Amino acid sequence: MSFTLEVTLKDKRSLAFYSVFLVVLFLDQTSKYLIRCAFQLGEGIWLIKDVLSICHIQNQGIAFSLLTSLKDILIYLNLALAGMIVFIYQKIKKRVGQIFIDVIFGLIIGGTTGNIIDRFLFKGVIDFLDLGWKSIRWPVFNLADMAICLGMFLLCFFLYKEEKEKGNHLFSEK
Repeated sequence: MSFTLEVTLKDKRSLAFYSVFLVVLFLDQTSKYLIRCAFQLGEGIWLIKDVLSICHIQNQGIAFSLLTSLKDILIYLNLALAGMIVFIYQKIKKRVGQIFIDVIFGLIIGGTTGNIIDRFLFKGVIDFLDLGWKSIRWPVFNLADMAICLGMFLLCFFLYKEEKEKGNHLFSEK
C-alpha cells in the first residue's frame, strides 16, 4: 500500500505564512521574556559603547512612544489595525500568486501579534534595543518592531515592483 502526498501552492503559501508568523512571534516573545528576567525596568547594559545597548523599557504609547496618554485605548486601536492588516493580506493574497507576499505578511502580522500580546499582558510593549551614536538615539525598539518594519519595507518594494512591471493595481477590481 502506498500513497502520495500532494502539496499544492495553497499549502506551500500557508506553510510559508505560518512558519514566518510563528518564528517571529516566538523570537519576539522569547527575547522579551529574557529581557524581563535579566533586567529590572529601566536597567540596561552597553554592548557597543555609545552605539548599542540592551535595556528594559516599557512603551505604553505607539511608535516612538507617541500617544502614551491614550494607553487604555491603544489595545483596541492595535486590534483594529491588526484586523485591517489581515483584511489587506487576504485581499492581496487572492490577487498575487507568489509565496513572497505570504512571507511579508507573516513578518507584519507576527510582529503585530507580539506587540498586542505585550499590551494585553503588561499594559505596554516591552522594548529593549537602543541604537544610536552618543547622544543621538533612535527610539528603543524590539524584534516585533523590526519584523513589522522589514515586512512593510518589503511590501512597499513588492507593490512598487508589481505596479511598475505589470501595471497591476492590487486593490482595483478585475
